[in-house]
Amino acid sequence: MASRVIGGFAVFLIAAALCAAAVLFGGVHVVYATFLYGVAVLLAVLAAISLCLESKRKWGSWVDLAPLLILGLVGFGYFRSTNEFHSRQEWLNILTCAAFYMGARLLLHRTWHLQTLTFVLIFLAVLLSGYAVYQHYSGKAFVLWKPQYPSYYGRASATFVCPNHYAGLMAMMIPMTLSLFLWADRSAPYRLFLLYAIIAMSSGLFLSFSRGGLIAMVVGVCVAMIIGSHRKTLAVSVCVILLGIGLGTGAFLLYTYHPTQWHRFSEATQHGDACRFLIWPAALEIFRDHPIFGVGPLLFDEWHSHYRGTLLNRATYVHNDYLQLLADYGLIGAVVMGFVLIQFWGSMISAASRFRCFTSVPSYLMNRMVGRRAFQRAFFVGIMGAMCAMLAHVVVDFDFHILANAMVFSVFAGLVVSLGVSHEQLEKQEPIPAVLRYVMATALLLFAVAQLPLMLRNRAGEEWRVRASEEEKKLEWKEADEDYQKAVEKDPKNSRAWSEYTLFLYKRVLLNVIQRAALTERFLSVCNTALQLNPLDQMLRIRRGEVLDLAGKFDDAEKDFMEAIQFDPNNPYYLHRVGLHFQKRGDPEKATEYFKRAFKLNHDIVSEKNLRELHPM
Repeated sequence: MASRVIGGFAVFLIAAALCAAAVLFGGVHVVYATFLYGVAVLLAVLAAISLCLESKRKWGSWVDLAPLLILGLVGFGYFRSTNEFHSRQEWLNILTCAAFYMGARLLLHRTWHLQTLTFVLIFLAVLLSGYAVYQHYSGKAFVLWKPQYPSYYGRASATFVCPNHYAGLMAMMIPMTLSLFLWADRSAPYRLFLLYAIIAMSSGLFLSFSRGGLIAMVVGVCVAMIIGSHRKTLAVSVCVILLGIGLGTGAFLLYTYHPTQWHRFSEATQHGDACRFLIWPAALEIFRDHPIFGVGPLLFDEWHSHYRGTLLNRATYVHNDYLQLLADYGLIGAVVMGFVLIQFWGSMISAASRFRCFTSVPSYLMNRMVGRRAFQRAFFVGIMGAMCAMLAHVVVDFDFHILANAMVFSVFAGLVVSLGVSHEQLEKQEPIPAVLRYVMATALLLFAVAQLPLMLRNRAGEEWRVRASEEEKKLEWKEADEDYQKAVEKDPKNSRAWSEYTLFLYKRVLLNVIQRAALTERFLSVCNTALQLNPLDQMLRIRRGEVLDLAGKFDDAEKDFMEAIQFDPNNPYYLHRVGLHFQKRGDPEKATEYFKRAFKLNHDIVSEKNLRELHPM
């Protein structure tokens, strides 16, 4: 009875968390993600209780070691990171995804769990797609209550900031829904709902105009069709025909009704879409320079400016999660993830034979399953297609770094492993010894205990930082100053808060001439702390150099400027500020050199004007 109660509560928690993650901008923002971290803690506690109560629990699969290996990899990177706050975000996200995987594996045993979770996810996807279609045709460039980024105007994104990540979620959901529609033994009204869901999701995906998402969806659907169909040759033929019809129809609609998007699809360099391909060589260079352990979790963005070449755009992510893995974790990460994928897909291929997924028969009735067995098979096939779609999409995007998509993938992984273990296999196994079950339960509880204070500190610091940022936009200087102080007090290692507080004080130094001396002293103190927490933030060095210039400490300022330029030699803004520094020092030759470099990179009007009117300041 206790097991049933725990399982029911777990499916409610998982469904609620997945819905919240998808609605709250994909759980990208730290403040929004706190609820998801809290659910992960609860799932860990429930899994620990379940292990203690079920005396006959048996091993499911050795692939369950995968989360432990990944946690070990990310944990090692986190504890050696040069920027604790940035790496902390990945550590918390990975812990959360691992908890959802283990929750799906240990707590969701019954068919009604799968049916409930499936219905909630499909219904959510339909709602998101309806909102995405509304976004496109209403012309309102808003994501819920916030304005959409100008670069995404005209593209449906539902509740996601980036249309590509909404497309990544739909690319997972469409193969699963299609599989249930084709092979689950469901009633006619339920099938009609599934058909409507497929049409709604496909419409939203198309209007996102995400090339990678569309290709990933095709990959997922083809995988589901081929392994799920009882006649493999026919399935391949249908996939080819549907692919041809889909490409022709999509091209016609784009060319006829959306010429702007047609040009975007046909010309990869338009609107800066080729930038992601220019980011990839930087990731490979980082890997070559840091081959063993990489630069650390989520630190590619900080290092990219050293390898940017002439690409001026900020990268943030590699836009290829496989290359991001190499850059952040090096060969160690590649070996661990390679082992995990081999174990996982090996067990999946073995499990697929349980549902007769590789058997081609001339008649559907010869291999037909009914009832619960048919639903489980359709669900298994659909998830396989969904996971293949995700693994294809991350070749050109970073869905594994979007918490909503990563959580859905983790839950799918846990469920597909559970479905792959037959009752016959479990019957042959000996129960897990009580001592080992208690050790596993203790480990899960320790995870919860360790996660909770880190999660709360993360939330408190970010909440005050966001509040301070809003106060600063309103020019309420005193309130913003107090909120920044609370942010760094609540979370002393929040490098983002320290950096923003430094830039806030920099503005105050420039604007407040009367109190400049006192503000300069405060600025230098805060800036030094910010650089200790994030030594790769070269903007802080540039700002410190400018303040030192104002204080007449030209030699110290030049040291900061040169260090920033050495790390990021192709940043036109940095080059322009260095030119101004030499202009102040009365060295027009060096000032001219840096103004020319800045103008060559960015054709900056201010640099051009300074070149024409160069004079010592």
